[in-house]
Amino acid sequence: MLSKTPTLPIMLAISAIFLITAVSGTSVDYLSGECVKLAVNTVSDNNTPVIEESWNVTFGGNSFDGSYSVIKTSDGGYALTGYTWSASSSDFWLIKTGSEGEKEWSKNYFDSGNSYSYSVIEDEDGGFVMAGWFGNYGYNDFDAGLIKTDSNGNKKWDRKFGTLEEDEGVYSVIKTSDGGFAIAGFKYLNETDSDFWLIKTDSNGHEQWNKTYGRGMVFNNTASYSFEVAYSVINTSDGGYLLAGYTDDGVDRDAWLVKTNSTGVEEWNSTYGGFDYEEAYSIIEAKTGGFAFAGGSTSYSIGSVDAWLVKTNSTGVEEWNSTYGGFDYEEAYSIIETEDDGYVFAGGTMSYGKGGIDAWLLKTDSKGVEEWNTTFGGSENDEVYSLLLDEKPSENVTNFVLAGYSSSFGELAWDWDAWLVKIKLNVTGDIQPPPCVLYDTNESGIIELDEAVLAVLDYFDTKIDLDTVIDVIICYFSSNSPD
Repeated sequence: MLSKTPTLPIMLAISAIFLITAVSGTSVDYLSGECVKLAVNTVSDNNTPVIEESWNVTFGGNSFDGSYSVIKTSDGGYALTGYTWSASSSDFWLIKTGSEGEKEWSKNYFDSGNSYSYSVIEDEDGGFVMAGWFGNYGYNDFDAGLIKTDSNGNKKWDRKFGTLEEDEGVYSVIKTSDGGFAIAGFKYLNETDSDFWLIKTDSNGHEQWNKTYGRGMVFNNTASYSFEVAYSVINTSDGGYLLAGYTDDGVDRDAWLVKTNSTGVEEWNSTYGGFDYEEAYSIIEAKTGGFAFAGGSTSYSIGSVDAWLVKTNSTGVEEWNSTYGGFDYEEAYSIIETEDDGYVFAGGTMSYGKGGIDAWLLKTDSKGVEEWNTTFGGSENDEVYSLLLDEKPSENVTNFVLAGYSSSFGELAWDWDAWLVKIKLNVTGDIQPPPCVLYDTNESGIIELDEAVLAVLDYFDTKIDLDTVIDVIICYFSSNSPD
């Protein structure tokens, strides 16, 4: 029990979560039956950040609308791209916002039905370049598409790549060192065979060369089969390109990386996975060397599919891989590297959150060990596909911006809208203390320690997440104290 003579601090380790410290007050004169204040404060250490949503906004109309890619723009705002069915058919869609997510304008392009934009970058002139695939009315056909706009979203040119005979599409666009662009996706060779596809253009979108990469037809028990699809392409530090996606032989699907030189000549390729389903959606070149990609895995999951991170060396040899999730669905669609050489990915989860699919943000150290994760969303489906590291207003505060779709928020309950969310991460735990808790002494004027701790725990259980509590300071003093 706590003595009624508050002259010395008493420190007792209560649990792995709590450290209770009794601190003497001023003008203390305990009398029988007096009320004692328990001033409770929470202090997080550097590994237990405080995470909060700064804002979230939706964009859409009376049908299904979503976003796949978001970037920070040179004026401090954001640009996101995706698709809109609210314009009567699915079109390329570009939305420009201010720094608080407020819409400045939106434009749709390729009004030809079943068109989707998956990637956007800002060009040197302040305009935007989008890549995706578009459908042709009257044809069962998709072609790869590239669109350039000015800074106000007015189309300057568009380019289409493909044939009427087969389907083609791209998921990723990057700016190249010579001022042109590289786009990556897939090219169907026939109904059972598609390859990674890399197209290099000049600054006006005119094709300079294109290359396909495949593993060849595999003859299984039913038919010959070979599907390869690239979801992401990056510039590499040696001047070449790296593509990430999957390869599927009809029995097993593995994540697949293909490394090329500056002219698209393959240098190496490597597969990753077990005997079931794996895909790589997003890849980066790591500051520590090699590459890291994010995706999904069923071979190593404890649920239907788990989010998956893989780290390789510079030649694609796997260094480690790790899965994250519960007993349901999780996927990681976008990955970034952090200042401490760790990783943050964004995606979706059905194991955690408020219901349906929730947006999911997870941080690891440099070896893939989870440090924290958090969910965002409502009771319906909410998922994010793109993540960017935003400004750092101070050393201890980091902002992230995520883009995807939301069924929980927006105007209509039966559809989904494009969704933009800003998240604030504070690694110092700089939060305001909650109000003081009142606790009565017993008839002898003494606070029973176990009862006091239970009162504090009960307060915390209803007010904050226990996992974020590192220290609890109990300040006790007389009710006739000046405070």
